[in-house]
Amino acid sequence: MNAEPEREADAQFAEDRRETIAVPVLITDLASKTLAIKEGETFLYSDLEGNLDHGGDYGLGLYHKDTRFLSHFRMEVSGRNPVLLSSSSERGYMSYVDLTNPDLYDGDVVAVGQQTLNVRRIRAINGKLFERVRIKNYNPHPIALELGFSLAADFADIFEVRGMAREKHIPPDRPTAEGNQVRFTSTGLDGAHRTTVVEFAQEPDTVEMEGLTVRATFRMHLGAYQTKLIGLTVEPLVDEEHSRQREFDVAVHELRRSYEEWERDSTQILTDNELFNQMLNRSLRDLRALYTQIDGGGILAAGIPWYVTIFGRDALISSHQLLSVNPEPARRVLDEAGWQMGPDGIRVKGGQRLVVDYYFRTENPKLREMTAFIQAQMRPVGVDVQLRGLAGPAYFQAVRTGLHHVQYWWDTGTDPGQMLRILFHSSNAGGGSNRNNYRNAEMDTLIDQIGAEGNPQKRRELLAKAQQKVLDEQVMMFLTDPPSLYAHQRTVSDVWVDWGGLYPYFYDARLAR
Repeated sequence: MNAEPEREADAQFAEDRRETIAVPVLITDLASKTLAIKEGETFLYSDLEGNLDHGGDYGLGLYHKDTRFLSHFRMEVSGRNPVLLSSSSERGYMSYVDLTNPDLYDGDVVAVGQQTLNVRRIRAINGKLFERVRIKNYNPHPIALELGFSLAADFADIFEVRGMAREKHIPPDRPTAEGNQVRFTSTGLDGAHRTTVVEFAQEPDTVEMEGLTVRATFRMHLGAYQTKLIGLTVEPLVDEEHSRQREFDVAVHELRRSYEEWERDSTQILTDNELFNQMLNRSLRDLRALYTQIDGGGILAAGIPWYVTIFGRDALISSHQLLSVNPEPARRVLDEAGWQMGPDGIRVKGGQRLVVDYYFRTENPKLREMTAFIQAQMRPVGVDVQLRGLAGPAYFQAVRTGLHHVQYWWDTGTDPGQMLRILFHSSNAGGGSNRNNYRNAEMDTLIDQIGAEGNPQKRRELLAKAQQKVLDEQVMMFLTDPPSLYAHQRTVSDVWVDWGGLYPYFYDARLAR
């Protein structure tokens, strides 16, 4: 057995990986050049033709649990690139690409004239990637053509794709093919065994391997005006954990029904502006696409494509802000936290009811309105919000001594070290600006060091360490991050601004010109 071809393949893999991953992915204006579909922890990020064929320029690929299980996927018709007509991934879980053909040659003779074929690629993700390719012959005579697919998997983690260099790499195994199935495998540095299983609905006529790339070819004969289908699935596996088996039509039906249920359970807003209505409906679908089932629970991922993961604060804030639209994400977050719904509609954990004391200042009628609105929002998800209205000094005394769970609050500062001192230093607890009464000697030392450090780089390192400690210990969480209006032009009049941390109010504002 000659080991030289394997060494050459490994060397080529290392070179390709350097070219593909060495520079960060440029994300400027990619939305107009790419298609993204997602369901659960799996998403596909392709070009407008449906291909994964741009190296490291866009970071295209099929990703599952933060790993790229398919890095190259290209379709050709008789050795030529089809011509794009239109494409869309508006549905979130499903995309389509409509293509036509250039002139297809048999030697020097045009065998199939340009724009006489329609090639449609339909894709959906439901446990795995489903693709159905439909080819329709619009010629009044029979034709013959070849439909070719080239595939490869680099199993790069998402941080590598985004430009983070790794000192050590384990090259993927050489792909294998048997019958209608192609398998790519890799054992990562974490010891997990990852496999990409590509399964065609029928066995290809030829399968060729070149290094770590596989090319499967189908020889097709279409009668006049005939339509034929080629189906395939791509399943990403971690330690051979298979998803539930389902056919293409069943998978699409399940997804469509899930989206319809999401929209039906959400607040419906209808206006006389059709464009605005479409924008609202698209926003609802996008939120459903972000919704991710993880280990039996569900959270809102931070974003597609690069942030399909749990960002605790993002998930909680999004769930809170969605209460008036769809309370289901908030319910799921509380379920995951172990708070079970009690018989009176209030959640219970360890014998303790989920009661939130909400302090507000009674001298401001707008605050009373807003707190009552929040109380009504929280009740359907099982949170009992108790409104505690106090005037002036009594309010500040209550929140500074830690009687509150939630309050309206603001602090300003231009220096991050100053803000850490205001919010988290023990000297400001027990009646000062540290309203969580958080006391931690290590944090105090860090904050004192930040204040004394003159070296900008060392100061940044200390700031990062202190901020990470706040996150790790979950000292506090802002439910909203409201903008503050510091100034406005004289053309705007009657703007009411609450400097206690609320949004500026424009209810009665007027624009002079």
